[in-house]
Amino acid sequence: MKKILIGVAAMASLTACGNSVCENLKDGFNKANTQSRACGAVPDDPDYTLEFTDEQMERCEKGMMDSCSDDDKKKLDALADCMKAVPACKSASAEELDAMGLKYDNCLFDNLMGLSEACINGRAG
Repeated sequence: MKKILIGVAAMASLTACGNSVCENLKDGFNKANTQSRACGAVPDDPDYTLEFTDEQMERCEKGMMDSCSDDDKKKLDALADCMKAVPACKSASAEELDAMGLKYDNCLFDNLMGLSEACINGRAG
C-alpha cells in the first residue's frame, strides 16, 4: 500500500495542464490524501503525503497548459475523477487498505497510460 501511495504522490508532483484540470487534480489528490490519512495508510511524515501543494497548483496553472493536448487533459481529468470516486475505508483493516491502494493504483494506470511525450516532459519541468 505504501509503495502505491508513493507512486500517487509522485504523480501529484508531476501532473498539470489547464486551470479546470488543475483544480480537478487538486481535488482528487487532496481527497486521496485525506482518505489515506483517515484510514491510517499515510504516516504524518510531511515528505509522505498526497496533498497537492500550492507550488504544484501554481506550476500546473502557469507553465503546463500548453504542454498537454486536449486528449492529455481528458486523461488527467479522468484520473482526478477516478481518485475522487474511490470510497473511503470503513474499518481500516489491512485488506481494506490494500483494496483502496489498488483502486488508486488502477486510477493511475488506467488514466495515465498514453500521455503525450510533450505533456510528460512539460509536467516534469
